[in-house]
Amino acid sequence: MKKNTKVTIAVALIGLVATAAVAFKYVNARTKIKELEAVSRLQNLTLIAIGNKDYVLACKSQTEAEEYLGKVHSKSEDLLGMIHKSNQELCSKALKTQSK
Repeated sequence: MKKNTKVTIAVALIGLVATAAVAFKYVNARTKIKELEAVSRLQNLTLIAIGNKDYVLACKSQTEAEEYLGKVHSKSEDLLGMIHKSNQELCSKALKTQSK
């Protein structure tokens, strides 16, 4: 095999690997976007439920938002911590309202 052919094959393989890596990152990013959209919708539902004093629904939606945010593997652990803390508060209010 000539040297030019080997170089061409090597460049083509590098291009193929780079394309696969970019495609993987794109698919992974799209998944994260969908999960973050779900978190946003659930947070909105939580706010509406709190406004209506429906703490059971608020607890459920906040719990789901926490699960979706955990799937994203965000580097901002403080955000997950804040959602977890508010989830605990909402669920304790839901238990109090259910026991009445």
